[in-house]
Amino acid sequence: MNQNNGIIVDNQEDLSALENISKDIEEKTKELNNIFDSLEETFRKKLNIGVGAWCSKILSPMQNERYGYKFGYCRVDKCWRLVCRKVNLDNPNDDEDGYYGIITPINNMPRKVRIEASTLIPELIQKLKEKSLSFKNTISNAVVNLEDIERKIRES
Repeated sequence: MNQNNGIIVDNQEDLSALENISKDIEEKTKELNNIFDSLEETFRKKLNIGVGAWCSKILSPMQNERYGYKFGYCRVDKCWRLVCRKVNLDNPNDDEDGYYGIITPINNMPRKVRIEASTLIPELIQKLKEKSLSFKNTISNAVVNLEDIERKIRES
């Protein structure tokens, strides 16, 4: 028997436990991804607000490289998605409305970032509510202004 086989035999119990833990991690990660997919679908179809928002916390900050991620909801191409946006730690609010930074769908992010983002769903919902109310008021004001202009044109 070579030396490596002895190591494996000596650690067989640990390897077996590690295999079971690995399977559990994979299963829980799939559950996490499925929940994010379901939330994204709910936001897109049920709420259909068409407003983006970003949470305030920076996820997985990399101090040496001076970047981290912000979790949010925004339009990517033609689809509204739960995403992370890479941000510069020196200017994390660089342009939230312009979505500068690399945008990545949440389920394409490292597991650590997804776990951190999962704790921010209540904040994201609150931010979406605030932005939606603000947007609704802006639209209402625009309608009132246009109706006033239209009325003045008809009266002249």
